Amino acid sequence: MTKKRQKTNVLVKYKANGIEVTFHVIADAMMGEDEYCMEYIGAFREGIFRNCGLSKKNIAHKIESKKERIMSKIAGVKILVETGKSKKVGAAVQEALDAGVAAQEILNGMIDSMGVVGEKFSAGEIFVPEMLIAAKSMAKGVAVLKPLMAGDNSTSLGTCIIGTVAGDLHDIGKNLVSMMIESAGFTMVDLGVDVPDERFVEAIKENDNVTLVACSGLLTTTMPSLKSAVETIKASGLTGFKVIVGGAPVTSEFAAEIGADGYAEDAGSAAVKAKELVR
Repeated sequence: MTKKRQKTNVLVKYKANGIEVTFHVIADAMMGEDEYCMEYIGAFREGIFRNCGLSKKNIAHKIESKKERIMSKIAGVKILVETGKSKKVGAAVQEALDAGVAAQEILNGMIDSMGVVGEKFSAGEIFVPEMLIAAKSMAKGVAVLKPLMAGDNSTSLGTCIIGTVAGDLHDIGKNLVSMMIESAGFTMVDLGVDVPDERFVEAIKENDNVTLVACSGLLTTTMPSLKSAVETIKASGLTGFKVIVGGAPVTSEFAAEIGADGYAEDAGSAAVKAKELVR
């Protein structure tokens, strides 16, 4: 079969440090009567892609430019989450996706932002309303990302079962903790308030990839229930998860005494401790 060389347009993709860029270049091709065979040489030689005219400098510049655009888009989303601009977050996340930023990178940026929010809350620099608004803003962003990340278990730190123990009907603190732990990258299963010991165990069995169980108690009178819940969970024979406790009357000493794996003083520190426990 007779073949001849000719110039043709080629889309070249190059990836470095996790960033992929594309180039439209002219390369040698070979044409046959019934086949098309591209002779593309993808190795560097003396600083160029042979037959393509791409220098290492050009490629490095394009990669660096794209990296800067990605960082700028992520930084914009992070600021909107931290400042609670819930009406703008969704559009900013979509804009970042359209610019080529990976969904996981955007999610990681928002998780970092909620970490900052948690630190500010723990330090008394912001209060419950600001934290709630930030959590709502992140939820708007996550809603845009979810269709792209469905079924990707690598994006989650696992499932967290959370509930207020038996005899305690308080849920505001527990709800705040739930939002912050979810913002840290967990899938949440909220059992509500006045949760019997065995319900925690049932929930662990019913849900996949449970890595954390969070038990809350606000009243001094329900501290024995907190102790009972932890003991029941630990005695269940189930493994693969850690137990964290918290609430107004709870201390780190009490948490250690009842066999909990961790303790958090407030919602902000709960998110930090949750990540520490499962990693």
